[in-house]
Amino acid sequence: MGCQNENNVQLEKSREAKAKQSHDAEKKKVQQPRHVIVSQKSVDKVDGPIETSLVADTDATIDEEVSNDDGVNDTEDLEYDDNVDDSLIMNPLPKYPGRKGNGIDCWSKPPDTIFCVRGPTYLQDRIKIPSKPAPFKCRGVEVWNAEKAPCHIARHPSMLGGDLHKEDTFMINFVLPFGNFVSYFAVPPIEKMTPTFADVWTKFLKGDKAYRDARLKMLVVCREGPWIVKKIIGKGNAPCVLGSCIPLEYYFREPTEGKKAIYEVDIVIGDSKLANNILNMVQGHTAAMTLAFGYIIEGVSDAELPEQVMCSFQVHHM
Repeated sequence: MGCQNENNVQLEKSREAKAKQSHDAEKKKVQQPRHVIVSQKSVDKVDGPIETSLVADTDATIDEEVSNDDGVNDTEDLEYDDNVDDSLIMNPLPKYPGRKGNGIDCWSKPPDTIFCVRGPTYLQDRIKIPSKPAPFKCRGVEVWNAEKAPCHIARHPSMLGGDLHKEDTFMINFVLPFGNFVSYFAVPPIEKMTPTFADVWTKFLKGDKAYRDARLKMLVVCREGPWIVKKIIGKGNAPCVLGSCIPLEYYFREPTEGKKAIYEVDIVIGDSKLANNILNMVQGHTAAMTLAFGYIIEGVSDAELPEQVMCSFQVHHM
């Protein structure tokens, strides 16, 4: 009887051990990380720095694997299509005086004489002079709202109302924490430029990133606004060499048969602490401001002087 009881105890322990092993196996199976399968639709929408959620395929098995090393985020390889990044909301600004005729939320062309540039003898006497008219005429200004502002935005099919690629265009894309602020400028044939400007423009196009970073300047003039903004911006006669304080990206496409030239410069504000601080201070006053922006390629030799504003625009009460 004692042996039978002992056998029953051993049998019960064996059953408990098997049950525990089965439970542990099920628990391990549940806790095992499930591979995320990216649907082709989501892969098509991943483009450069635009964030697109990975979509779990409900029919995926645990043995399927996904490689993220196929270069889908290479901004040079992908092109936008009509279905890309629905989170981008375009707000093209009308020309002054705006949709309601009240000069609010619109843009215009400022007189380029408000921008002081290096004169012909600047290297000797440090004298600046009012700029001659800018050779690049503004084609338009747009604000794009997005959760994650994209770089290389020229690839979006709706840029400039879908007319971006109808002319050779130089464009400035401010990549902001809340979206993109984009301005477009028509690039004339080089023979219509002054010899001095044609020379510095050609060098800028052929230069590498370090060269461009050292040469591209922005001059902001507060034409209307509260004193605090004018104090922050300054008198408007000291341009900022953009590449010295803000990361810049360049996406240049030379003209080819059937395609116009597109020269996009991205000013990545979010990566600059200084630029972010200035933006935060100015942002609350934009509804009361008229700000003029001028872009200049710096002249560093007598042959490259006098300087000339390359392109300009101004925005009113945004």
